Amino acid sequence: MSLVGRRFVTSASLLTLVAAIGVLPTLPAAAATDPVTSVAVGGRPSGAAISPDDTTAYVSNPGASTVDVIDLAAGQLVTSIPVGAGVQPPVLNTSGTRLYVTTQADSSLLIIDTAGRSVIGRIKVGSQPTGPVMSRDGSQLFIANTGSDDVTIVDLASTSVASTVKVGDKPLRPVQGTGSQYASLDTLLFVTNSGDSTMSTIDLSTSRVVAEDGLGAGPSVPAVSPALGVVNNKVFVANNTDGTVTILDQTAGGESAQVKAGKTPSGPVSSIDGTALFVANHAVGTITVLNTEKSPVTSAATITVGNGPTRPLLSPNGRILFVPNSEAATVSVIDTNSLSVRGAYAVERGPLNLALSSDAKTLVVPNSISGTVSVINLTTADLPFPPPAAKVKAKVKRATVSWAASNEAGVTGYVVTASPGGRTCSTAATTCTVRGLTPGKRYRFAVQAVNEFGTGAAVVSARVRIPK
Repeated sequence: MSLVGRRFVTSASLLTLVAAIGVLPTLPAAAATDPVTSVAVGGRPSGAAISPDDTTAYVSNPGASTVDVIDLAAGQLVTSIPVGAGVQPPVLNTSGTRLYVTTQADSSLLIIDTAGRSVIGRIKVGSQPTGPVMSRDGSQLFIANTGSDDVTIVDLASTSVASTVKVGDKPLRPVQGTGSQYASLDTLLFVTNSGDSTMSTIDLSTSRVVAEDGLGAGPSVPAVSPALGVVNNKVFVANNTDGTVTILDQTAGGESAQVKAGKTPSGPVSSIDGTALFVANHAVGTITVLNTEKSPVTSAATITVGNGPTRPLLSPNGRILFVPNSEAATVSVIDTNSLSVRGAYAVERGPLNLALSSDAKTLVVPNSISGTVSVINLTTADLPFPPPAAKVKAKVKRATVSWAASNEAGVTGYVVTASPGGRTCSTAATTCTVRGLTPGKRYRFAVQAVNEFGTGAAVVSARVRIPK
């Protein structure tokens, strides 16, 4: 996207990239049947990796000391692989034959054979490792070790530690540089250090730190400008305590800007052309959109989502931003062209660290508090947008939900669903009463428009207590 009217960079290189990625449906929406399947895994699922054939999700579960294997088509837990305490979010190799996870209890990188679903190797790394990061060429893993203040670089061909690089205090998950179509920066690795509010830049060709830059308080995992983008060579770090975003130069180091975001921002996400930056503000339930094409960088929009948003996930073509709202138990869907909320999927408590299948048809949501994983079917049908925000009036054993009429052609009615419990009502009007609710219980209500293709994505109300 571009905030000044240009959808993509009109270079031959980028058009080739866009063609290779493919184009998603205009927007994701719910299927005619419930698009969200809840898979109970127990523990506290924290992250996911999806197989290249889009059939299987591997979910780290530090609460159960396992990696849980989920059949995405069936929406079922297949097996749980014991790995050890403190397991971190996993990563797959490019062929999907090997899964890599770190465990904090024994400071190890585990190698899992995905066919046999068993641990076949173990490599000692630093203390309290974060989740492994695959290099862009698939030949190495980068692991930041929060306890020993260093980064382990693992060579996958020899399955051995290639080097260990000392960085700052309490490093977070690293991010590899990109550069532009003219100058590659793939040999740089950026590591934010949460303990001393710095960023270490590692030159991978020499395994040495070549820059140390100061950040704001409480820095996040960084983001970098994408290759083939309009705005090149930038590193973005949200500062959780300061409510700011620090912008650094990938090539030379040194702060180039510091911009205000919202309260307690999380790790930023760049648009695919680099002209916009999306920052989730956890404490205030908003997304700050920064226009990185302007100098100085300015705020382009503030989008209200659910309570407690964490790091978003961008679709491959850049049209859709998925935002897990950890305290609202929803995933908001944002149209990045209009910078507006399309709707929200109701998941379960504590959603975070979303994963999207390569065909962009399945979204996997670890729900860290409820001990479940939500598998969301992102249908390709031309389903309707949700109506505007729903309003609820609660009475004894029932609630009346109202909304504004959809202005889309072809909408034939609406469905309202209460959660928990799943009680529904349907109507062709713009108000509907859900009955049979439990007095004293708190509910939220999802409203979905219906057309010939099925039921669209939902707008979800705030929680309302049914009076006794």
